[in-house]
Amino acid sequence: MAASAGMRWGRWVDGHPAVDTDEAEVGQSRALVALRRHLGLHVAERVQCVPQAEVLEASRPLELRSDGGVACAFLQGTALIYLRTPSGFTGLLCEAGDWVLLPAGMPHVFDAGASPDLSFLRLSEGTRGWFPLHTGKPLPPTLPGMDAFIAQLLHALGEDIEGP
Repeated sequence: MAASAGMRWGRWVDGHPAVDTDEAEVGQSRALVALRRHLGLHVAERVQCVPQAEVLEASRPLELRSDGGVACAFLQGTALIYLRTPSGFTGLLCEAGDWVLLPAGMPHVFDAGASPDLSFLRLSEGTRGWFPLHTGKPLPPTLPGMDAFIAQLLHALGEDIEGP
């Protein structure tokens, strides 16, 4: 479903990059060079997501879209990207070393979990950078956030998470 809508994803490194990976090193990746070419004129920025209890308690991810295409190259941590499909939602779990390309206008939900420790490079089509627009569509209350999604995935694989 996601690929037929124009979304692409893959790995830009073998294994996980070091936490101190910088844009110059990522820029040498053939996969990311191809993404930069695909986006044409673009803005590149490094994004850090860290826990902020007062914000995270009150917020639930929103469904967004952007007028331009956007690519993310994950340097550290894990994030969940949901895409709205005709039959519901498709989730893509991204971790360090992964990249994802969302075409212009693709509705998506980005969730870094309750305690994010996430770093990624965002390449945005055009010269303005990434400007998300809220789609205004409600998310189903049963759509699991990243932490619940991972717990369900691990349970399905027989790898239940032990409590503290």
